[in-house]
Amino acid sequence: MPAFRDVIYTEQNRAIYDYWSSRLDGKPAPSRNEIDPTDIPQLLRHIYMWQLEKDGTTLTGRLFGTAYTDFSGADFRGRTFEQAHRESNPLLFERLQAGHLRCLRDCDPFVVVRTNHAFNRRYRAYEGMILPVTDETGRPYILLGGLVPLFGRPTEVPSELDVGRYASEMVVENDAVIGGCKLQC
Repeated sequence: MPAFRDVIYTEQNRAIYDYWSSRLDGKPAPSRNEIDPTDIPQLLRHIYMWQLEKDGTTLTGRLFGTAYTDFSGADFRGRTFEQAHRESNPLLFERLQAGHLRCLRDCDPFVVVRTNHAFNRRYRAYEGMILPVTDETGRPYILLGGLVPLFGRPTEVPSELDVGRYASEMVVENDAVIGGCKLQC
């Protein structure tokens, strides 16, 4: 299996990964006090962060760069993952949430290339990456993410195309995890 960094397609996500991995210092994931997105201002527009709440299943948005907000059409700071994604991605929501929670549970970073649509009925491909970040006790509770739109401008979804059908054909069946690595927290 290739090294995780080798399967990251975009330069921006490789740079976010390099920043994250430079803080590992022999640990499976850096702690939150070792991660400051303002350390990499040239990448801020691609960075996002979700925080795991005490219930162990709710993710709350903490930081979303302009690449994420422009792509999704919304700023999810202070909103739960469910509020942010269930309505816009009903067929993909459960898998998206499970993947994010698994990254935290297993300390298992991953990168994915998928096609998605936003509220404005436009779709585009993107590379998304999530990396676990721990609290001071070593418990993963933050996801540091990178979102990089691919292939230029979004494309209109034809109005005659049913969004549910479109989502199942273009989002669920065409997404492909292109990398991952198993770490132990």
